[in-house]
Amino acid sequence: MTTDVVNVRDAIDELFETRTPVDWDDASGPLDLAEAIFDEVAGSPETLVSLVEAHPLDDGNAESFPALDKLVLWQSPDAEVRLRLHVFFPGYADRTHNHRWSFVSRILSGGYVHSLYGAEQDVLRKVTDGHEPRVVYAGHVQAGSTYFLHHSLVHSLRTDEVAVSLILRGPSTKTDYFTVTAAETLWNTGAARESSAERAAKAMTNEGRERVLRVLGELRR
Repeated sequence: MTTDVVNVRDAIDELFETRTPVDWDDASGPLDLAEAIFDEVAGSPETLVSLVEAHPLDDGNAESFPALDKLVLWQSPDAEVRLRLHVFFPGYADRTHNHRWSFVSRILSGGYVHSLYGAEQDVLRKVTDGHEPRVVYAGHVQAGSTYFLHHSLVHSLRTDEVAVSLILRGPSTKTDYFTVTAAETLWNTGAARESSAERAAKAMTNEGRERVLRVLGELRR
């Protein structure tokens, strides 16, 4: 591990210690903490490259999906607060879903359409009554944007371009989250309760890391 990576992680540790505890139900605290950490990490593309290069791929904190790669770049001592890097590729579109935790996101490059469907209990009630969730807000979130999303809200993302974002997620407030399809509501657990086969199926490979590094290399230009 390089000196630069150690220094960045130490700096994040200090930012976290001086700004906690944080009320993750109130946007102001998480936004203040996240902005400081994002500024530290995204100050130069070289910092992100170094963090990704130093990331061990066998710790379960780097995953690849059909149009998404994501890595945990840092986590608090109790692993409840985590800084993640997300790289989306053209054609990415996720299902309507909620989260077990609130988070703050900053878009570093590209952008995506962010759709909100309302509070989770309202969405679940509509689905139970046989109605598909309806978008109540949609906007194109572009590079330089930062936003907070409370864990009680249901949303989805889609993009037709390469997009890079940082996410600072807070502590889990519930054990399960759901995704909604046209046919059913699917309940899922957190990664900690997945089987070894499930974790292995989505584990990032060296090829996935190289894909992420190529995208980050474009940020240098």
